[in-house]
Amino acid sequence: MILINTCGTSLKPNLEKENIYSVKNAIELGNYLAEKINNINNLSDKIFGAEINSIYSILKKNKNKDIDILYFLVSDTKDGEKIGNILKTFFNAGKVKNIIKEDLNINIENIKVEKIEKLIGNEENYKEFNKGLSNLVKIIAEIKRDNSQKELIINATGGYKAQISFAGLIGQVLKIKVYYMFEAFPEVLELLPMPVNFDYKIISDYYDILLDIDKNWEKYPEQKSDELKNKLDDNIFKLLDLVEIDNTRYFNLSSVLSLALEGYKIKSQININKIEESRKNYKPQFKFEDQNNKRVPGLEKFFKDLAATGYFNILISKRYYDKPLTTAHKFEKGKEHNEITIYYKSKKDFTAICIGFTIAINEEERDSILYYLKNNYT
Repeated sequence: MILINTCGTSLKPNLEKENIYSVKNAIELGNYLAEKINNINNLSDKIFGAEINSIYSILKKNKNKDIDILYFLVSDTKDGEKIGNILKTFFNAGKVKNIIKEDLNINIENIKVEKIEKLIGNEENYKEFNKGLSNLVKIIAEIKRDNSQKELIINATGGYKAQISFAGLIGQVLKIKVYYMFEAFPEVLELLPMPVNFDYKIISDYYDILLDIDKNWEKYPEQKSDELKNKLDDNIFKLLDLVEIDNTRYFNLSSVLSLALEGYKIKSQININKIEESRKNYKPQFKFEDQNNKRVPGLEKFFKDLAATGYFNILISKRYYDKPLTTAHKFEKGKEHNEITIYYKSKKDFTAICIGFTIAINEEERDSILYYLKNNYT
């Protein structure tokens, strides 16, 4: 099991009351807290703060399940990093590990602290806070992809209020169970998913440009607003953020768009896995037609590579140009539910326009295959 914790600084005032927070480092404070533990029930004492209290409550609900990785996601502040390392030291302490093992039959195998860049909740940095939420999305999505076969839990108890509520939405979109401990409650509650979801068909339609905005935001200054608006669905354009850097404002993905994009990536990979599982004994009757009489160098080998994926039944080279029409191979949705248009760019700057008929049985499967191709062949 992977337990992901958003972290605040609930420990800080408790340690400040003892006049030790500012004079001891994180390791010293983590060990100091560990020495206060005499039995498992101590972990629910308010002196240990919301993060430790809520983790203990989650562990009680998941007895006999080892924790492969215990993540602490901390703010981009000195206090955030210090609290994260105090918690890491605390749960790494032999005394704490032994008590958890003896009473709950749980081993904690690994502990990681991840700083969420730009997640700073003060007046000076409020313009960048949304970028911090986007980075929170990306880190949790990466953890999900790296541990796709394991059970994941988000503990959204700690952190800024906006971060806590957004963590609940992240869990819903990425299909991760979310727990939260209200201040006056003795145990965590599971946040049940709301009956809403993203329209991933729209995300699929604009995947390339959304990915480009996310990675190459400097190409999209505010002055290109009209040009960008013409390329995007109006509802998606409204969800873009403007971020000011060196007195110039640039378009960037809002935290909600970042979440939709990461959700689409994970859903597409899940669909690819389902396609492979359901067709594992199926061998496509592959057919290759080159209507350009092998005039495009390297095209036949490229088609053989695509055929080896097992996702195509037919590949047809329709026409070619003796000039580059694209900077790299390009894949687009075709007219049929299983059709993909392929722009092949040769090393000699020839471009072949091709059609591929995939093994997809509906548009969602076709779009997932399209996602796979874009991430592996462009």
